[in-house]
Amino acid sequence: MEERPRILLVAPAYYSLFNVDKEPFIPLGLLYVAGMLKSAGYAVRVYDMDVSFSSFRRGAGMHASEFDYGTYRSSLDNSMHYSWVNLRGVIKEYRPDVVGVGSTVMTYSSALKTAQAVKEMDGEVKIVAGGVYPTLNPDGYLNAGFDAVVRGEGDYSMLELVQSVEDGGVLDSVEGVSFRDDGVITHNSGHKMVEDLDELPFPARDSIAGREQYNPAWMGNVVSGRGCPFRCHFCSCNTVWGGMHRFRSPENFVDEIQSVRKEFGTKLFYFEDDTFYFDEERVWRICELIREGNLDIKWNCLMRGNNVDADLVKEMKKAGLVSVSIGVESGSQEMLDRMNKGIRVEDVREEIKTLNELGIDVRTNFMIGYPGETKETLAETEALISELDTKYTVELFGPLPGTEVYGRLEKEGKMLEHEIDDYNDYYKPIFQLDSLEWDYLVKKHVQLREKAKRRLHAR
Repeated sequence: MEERPRILLVAPAYYSLFNVDKEPFIPLGLLYVAGMLKSAGYAVRVYDMDVSFSSFRRGAGMHASEFDYGTYRSSLDNSMHYSWVNLRGVIKEYRPDVVGVGSTVMTYSSALKTAQAVKEMDGEVKIVAGGVYPTLNPDGYLNAGFDAVVRGEGDYSMLELVQSVEDGGVLDSVEGVSFRDDGVITHNSGHKMVEDLDELPFPARDSIAGREQYNPAWMGNVVSGRGCPFRCHFCSCNTVWGGMHRFRSPENFVDEIQSVRKEFGTKLFYFEDDTFYFDEERVWRICELIREGNLDIKWNCLMRGNNVDADLVKEMKKAGLVSVSIGVESGSQEMLDRMNKGIRVEDVREEIKTLNELGIDVRTNFMIGYPGETKETLAETEALISELDTKYTVELFGPLPGTEVYGRLEKEGKMLEHEIDDYNDYYKPIFQLDSLEWDYLVKKHVQLREKAKRRLHAR
């Protein structure tokens, strides 16, 4: 290749296919890959199809249960929908040699359409899939037209894949990659996980296409670690991260916050870690560094439903903490145990009491319809929601590939016949729920959603 390959990384359309606005989250995983590629001297652009150049600006804050599945299907198959028109415009203007598409279960069909659109414009472009679902189902993506799949942690695998394309296109030695050659699929050995996360370049936020569409707060998503030490049966985190749990140093993490604050003027940050509060000593140090640097930021984070140290929360508040989200999931201890959640309802109560007393805004997240749910356990969840009196969200459980519960339901013959897009049809059942009628569960979800709206608007 005479010139160094140009890379386009794409977050495929999802919200835009429902004709609604996207929640303000940058595609952090793709931006990490972009940072790695840029550090090696490659030209990289990151394009989020749900944000950049969108002609729709409505529906912000809508819940997925309110999305119209018919609109999704129509948009997916309509080559003149603005999502596909804009994508073709980006391809034509940027002329990439390699296109990487980040994908999940929810964006599987959209990712395939993205690859098809790119190939129709230039059959020589190498199309690579990465993310949660490609890691679990590489053959599905390769059989649907992708040239390669990066499995698991993709920072180094994608870099080495691009280097191989530059050197002639042989992928046999690229760890963590599956590829198709003359119709034959090959799965190379997995790539070693990054042990020292500080060695990774910061996410390349300056590579985002259509940056004029982003306000400064949208740039504030950050993550201080990867993986999770817990084993919730409904989560695919450990499947994707190989069970590893790693932290960046407090200094490295705060350096990124400072750089985003300086470059984009961002004052509000969202700490994405599932387990940010896990290491209390580390959290103390992060708060000290934020205060010592006079960063003048506000931030929110996720917490587990465990007791918290009031003194540490006070320090977090001094460093800018304004709100937390807690994955409570259920008000029934029986259901929490079934989920292998590893928390106790009484600890949730104590934690939220402490946070409320310290003036921290709390949002709780619940999930109903997990296998084993009964009218009695559901009533316990309703009672806890009323008792806690927080802003909250509630989701209808759906088993995702790669999770322990999905494998168990499949083994028990309780997964219903379904297509992958059925996950985007919110109230369509995916599995057999023995202890409740599906219609009853849907009715309860609608009631709890309406209560959540009223509570949110009352505050």
